[in-house]
Amino acid sequence: MTDYAMNHGSVLEHEAARALLEQTLKIFAGALTAAEARRLAAELPSPASDWIASADHGETFGPDEVYARVRDRLGLEMGVAREHAQVAVAAIVRELSPETRQ
Repeated sequence: MTDYAMNHGSVLEHEAARALLEQTLKIFAGALTAAEARRLAAELPSPASDWIASADHGETFGPDEVYARVRDRLGLEMGVAREHAQVAVAAIVRELSPETRQ
């Protein structure tokens, strides 16, 4: 997944891509219920599964809030935060079964 993020985003260093994925997936997981997070984590490789499972869950927010939280947590401009968040979520979607994608 880190390689996907590096190839499809603007982050060129492996550790920076990994940190970006970790923070973004934890933020994204916050909008999931605990059951949704467990289902998602069960299909992802480690460490992404750990990031999803260990996040605080159950808040209600949509994509714009994910982008804003990525911006704030990582100190990015909104356009860059949006791009990174979209790449991070695309990286995990590639790993999921069609049922979980729905």
